[in-house]
Amino acid sequence: MNLKTSFRLLTRAGPIARAVLDGLGHRGELALLELTAVRDRALAMAALGVGATILVLLAGMAATFAFAAAVWHLPNRGLLLVILTGVELLGAALCLALASRSLRDWQPFAATLRQLEEDKTCLRDLLPPEKPEPEAPRP
Repeated sequence: MNLKTSFRLLTRAGPIARAVLDGLGHRGELALLELTAVRDRALAMAALGVGATILVLLAGMAATFAFAAAVWHLPNRGLLLVILTGVELLGAALCLALASRSLRDWQPFAATLRQLEEDKTCLRDLLPPEKPEPEAPRP
């Protein structure tokens, strides 16, 4: 049985099969629309991330050089530069933690999954309940 004959069987099966096919088509369109939005968002975020990373690195180097020049005459300049490095590393760790939380909470295809769950509920209400199988007599 190929896909064409399966499709014909489903279209002749009645209004429930037609509703299922229409619903699957609509959900496919919704998933494609959300996939396009996810792709566009990911590309925009990647471009912004690269730009921000370059600018932050340049600003961090300039600030570190300015700080080093300002404290160069002090006898404990090495300790001050180590403290500055630690603060920069803590800031980087905080940024990574925030990015990780954001990615963990993000739910792609949320609308599609919600619609499919609603479709499953509607189909469950439309279809007759399954009858329990009679138990086999015990010998």
